[in-house]
Amino acid sequence: MEKEKEAVEYIRNHCIVEDAENIKGAEVHNEFMKIAICAIEKQIQKKPILKNLDFLCPSCSEICGCKDAIVLREPKQCKSCKQKLDWSNAYG
Repeated sequence: MEKEKEAVEYIRNHCIVEDAENIKGAEVHNEFMKIAICAIEKQIQKKPILKNLDFLCPSCSEICGCKDAIVLREPKQCKSCKQKLDWSNAYG
């Protein structure tokens, strides 16, 4: 997980072109870099958000679990946006 965070920081600090509107192709390049950042960030596990009895995806707010369920279902990723989920201490 640390490598993913390093990759995101590297792209943000070294691969985004400043003053992109004045450089041919730079706006498209920056858009692709933003897409890459989003894809990498989905691989970094995030804790679901508890709201009432539902667990929500921290990225898209879709329901991804239920605290009151008879059978606890803890998916490894959100079915809607594919964000990886970290269920450690989720029931605390």
